[in-house]
Amino acid sequence: MISTYIRELKRYTYNDLKSMFKCDNETLNKYISKLKEYTILKVVPLNKKQKDLTELNEDDIEITPVVENDTQHYYVFDYVGLVTIDSIVLKIYPKYIKNDNEPKEQLKQVLKVIEKFNKKEQIIKIFNDSDYSKTYNNLAVCLYFINDYFEHDLYNNEINILEENGSGEIYWDKTINDAFTLISDNKPYYPTVYTKKRINDEFNFFKELHSTIISKCCTELKEADLLDLFDLTEVYLNDKELDEYGDLDYILYRLENEMNIQFNTRKNNLLKMMYAYISTKGTLNDLEYLSMFGTNSFNLIWENVCKDVLNDHLNIPLYKLPLIDNKYAKSNKKLIDIIEKPKWIDNDKDGEFSNEAKTLIPDTIVIDKDIMIIYDAKYYCFENTRYFLKGQPGIESITKQYLYQLAYKEFAEKNKIKTIRNCFIIPTEENEVIKKGRVELNILGNLGLESIKVLLLPATQIYQLYLSNKKYINISDQLNYL
Repeated sequence: MISTYIRELKRYTYNDLKSMFKCDNETLNKYISKLKEYTILKVVPLNKKQKDLTELNEDDIEITPVVENDTQHYYVFDYVGLVTIDSIVLKIYPKYIKNDNEPKEQLKQVLKVIEKFNKKEQIIKIFNDSDYSKTYNNLAVCLYFINDYFEHDLYNNEINILEENGSGEIYWDKTINDAFTLISDNKPYYPTVYTKKRINDEFNFFKELHSTIISKCCTELKEADLLDLFDLTEVYLNDKELDEYGDLDYILYRLENEMNIQFNTRKNNLLKMMYAYISTKGTLNDLEYLSMFGTNSFNLIWENVCKDVLNDHLNIPLYKLPLIDNKYAKSNKKLIDIIEKPKWIDNDKDGEFSNEAKTLIPDTIVIDKDIMIIYDAKYYCFENTRYFLKGQPGIESITKQYLYQLAYKEFAEKNKIKTIRNCFIIPTEENEVIKKGRVELNILGNLGLESIKVLLLPATQIYQLYLSNKKYINISDQLNYL
């Protein structure tokens, strides 16, 4: 299989893709069509303005048929993660990684972050959705089987056995009713007792079938050079073929029957995955069953990672907040509830409309005694030099960040919060926090609001804390960066 690294949102030409995929025009056109179908690949005009962009404006995306030797467009991968198509593995790494064209270790860590996020959100993408179809995702299913095996072992059913004078629990009903009884001093004695115990069914059909599927999944991932990328150990449990368990209809019939009588959630999910794997018969090198592991929305993952690592207080009840003098007496109200919602007034009815209107929602707020920091996680490639500025948050982000300060101004005054800091946090491949500067808007700054600082956070360190369930440095140290 061909394996190639691709940078998210980088502008590639038709010939670039042809060189990376090592194929002819006809085959490349099929790949492009399939990747566009699943919104992994987008097309933008080939011009000077687009050449060095690291963002993707929806207005720039063109809906255009695939053209052989296309010289009018750039091709942009709007995805982070892995994609297998035919016999090619696309390793798409985040856009902020610029100094390494094959960032294996960084991509390994990013895949773990995506996996943890998916697990937290209970996402198992058995099927890929496109605008035209819904197809089986073999890569996600293989990873599910292997990870589940390392966490829970093989599918197993326990059986009850009855023994005479065994080591298990005494089965008193049968012992009293069926065993020979001796009476002494009006007390019954049983020379023989019946005991019961549960043992694993080592020759269970589904256990054997499960072991074969895991072996096949490991073989597929190894051939695609993906085991190491996911930090997985190769597992080879048996060399059986699936048809040794019977024909397709028989295997599926057995699985259906077992699902109907199995009420353990993990086992039932596992049986469903086995059914999907066997009934679909997709492989990682099948163009029809394009496989994916990753996301089109890595910005959401960056936001959630920052919320977790920075110990966000937005959804913490007010009485639990570390304020100087907390007077909220177990109020169920949360920090997020303090922000006022807009009121819509009906002139004809002389009253308010429903107050369920949406309002401002900050990314992350951290409080400690007399300090409040308002963070906005931005998944941009921020660059500023003496001659240009690009990848910066837009005016909407700037004004919202000022409004967050304004929304909490009264709360801060009531709770003796003296210091409020406002900050954009942007990922970088560097190994340290970089104070990049600040942005000001005088019409709001004149209201006594703080300017917005710009911090570049070392993504690798932030991800490591997230994966280790640890928090970032304490708030006083955070403040030093601002």
